[in-house]
Amino acid sequence: MDEFTIKDVEYLVDCHCDNCGDLEPLTATYENGERYCIDCGRMGDLEITDEEYAQIYVIESTKKIVHFKKRIAELEEELKISNVEGELNGEEN
Repeated sequence: MDEFTIKDVEYLVDCHCDNCGDLEPLTATYENGERYCIDCGRMGDLEITDEEYAQIYVIESTKKIVHFKKRIAELEEELKISNVEGELNGEEN
């Protein structure tokens, strides 16, 4: 790989690592002929500083929080629409 920069990191909803398999949505990955998560890359030949790793972690975490909050809101709305929410909370219709 040419010189790696944080701009090379991708945060895909449907992501995987060719070493460790399927990953949580928006896990930091990069492509170098194959796709790897940052952790597997660091165990291999990916050279990044601890500061870069920390920056990637913050970006990844922020993206995941936004994604999962949105997904939770969507699921809650679906429960309200299908009128299942009360049943799940032990309430009667």
